[in-house]
Amino acid sequence: TQVGNVPATTVTVQWATNAAFSTGTGTSTVTVNGATTANVNVNRGNGANPNPAALYFRVLATNARGASVYSAATGLVTLR
Repeated sequence: TQVGNVPATTVTVQWATNAAFSTGTGTSTVTVNGATTANVNVNRGNGANPNPAALYFRVLATNARGASVYSAATGLVTLR
């Protein structure tokens, strides 16, 4: 992930229970320092629906030049 052709230093993953990212949201930011892979843990225990079976995800990259816009949301991901 890059911002302005410069590798990302952090990546923020956001999840939600709806495609508009207005309910059941949470975020996790990880330091990547240009790495091509990173692990993110999702805590599903939030909001009125503490154990949603499915979530939408999107990603934002940041580096010294600033932040990207959020990526397009993934389709609904069923969690097990």
